[in-house]
Amino acid sequence: MIIYYGIECPINIGLRFESPHPVKIYEEFSQDEQTHNFNLCPAYAAHNKNLFYVPALFDYNLWYDKENNVYQTSYYDQEVFNNFIRGRVLRLKLLSFNMYVHILTESDNLELSQLPAYLHPNQFTRNSVIIPGTFNIGKWPRPLDVAFYLLDKIEIKEGEPLYYIKFNTKESINFKRFIVTERYKKYTNDIILASRKLERPKIKKLSYFYNLINNAPKLKIMMLEEAKSNLLE
Repeated sequence: MIIYYGIECPINIGLRFESPHPVKIYEEFSQDEQTHNFNLCPAYAAHNKNLFYVPALFDYNLWYDKENNVYQTSYYDQEVFNNFIRGRVLRLKLLSFNMYVHILTESDNLELSQLPAYLHPNQFTRNSVIIPGTFNIGKWPRPLDVAFYLLDKIEIKEGEPLYYIKFNTKESINFKRFIVTERYKKYTNDIILASRKLERPKIKKLSYFYNLINNAPKLKIMMLEEAKSNLLE
């Protein structure tokens, strides 16, 4: 199955962005095939089927300055901060990285889960709590952001795993990278707004959002055409 994959990044990283990587257990655990090779375990293999990590695109850090009641970083300027960090519930340190991962599939029925990177300890995975979620990317092709609780100062290094995505299908996944153009952003903007403009008492079920796409079938066709027209590989 082909997954079209693009990144909307708050800084210009050129061609450095990578497609998601398959999740593998620590290399040192796989040296002794008789006792420690978890890759031979059918339960582990079934769990890791189509499980990928999304790598960090650039170095960054973030911490909460309790004395001044502000969030701080030593990287880049205020404009990058404003474009990158979205406060969901600031008093609870519930934030998002506005580093949109655009995932598109020709399938009309493909469930995707977004999960913490629980097999990759680093300062981000140790000092934050990723908010997990599952939805049908085939029926609701909205971009992913990274919602998390900030527990302590995080230090992100380019290339380190930030979180996992799992495609709930038995088919093998083949990623094809594309450039997220301004036209493509316009197509996804309505999808993002549709899920953010609802008041809390009016929160809908996922089926509500799926029906929005069903009522505008040409939108996904135009998204696929734009992605395929701007492939990098």
